[in-house]
Amino acid sequence: MDASVASAVFIADDPFHDVCLAWLLAALDAGDPLRGPTLLLPEVTGAVRRVTGDEGLARATAEELGTGVVWELVPVTVALASRAAEIAATLAVRGADSVYVALAAELGEPLVTLDDQQGDRAAGLVAVVRLKPVRPT
Repeated sequence: MDASVASAVFIADDPFHDVCLAWLLAALDAGDPLRGPTLLLPEVTGAVRRVTGDEGLARATAEELGTGVVWELVPVTVALASRAAEIAATLAVRGADSVYVALAAELGEPLVTLDDQQGDRAAGLVAVVRLKPVRPT
């Protein structure tokens, strides 16, 4: 799971909050592992602070993410960073995004994202789950 999904879970006003929270709860109910690189911690915390302006919520987000109870944070090792750099060079994926793609590839798990560019470029390398809001008909 990338930072776009995790951020939307913590930001109630995010237009993707409901769909991301529903996905998260379904994944937890199914016993699916929720993993992200340690990069997830500052990325999501920073997004929460910037979007909401709420330092307390940002700190609570960091604490919840950092406990490892819901999300497993996987260290960004030199080997993972090197693989991410190769992915960034080959697929023209943004730097931080390439870390999420590299981790999904390393774990053999799908990349869950809201980011169309990241998803499009990673699709040949890993399975991609794109979360989008369901519009009422």
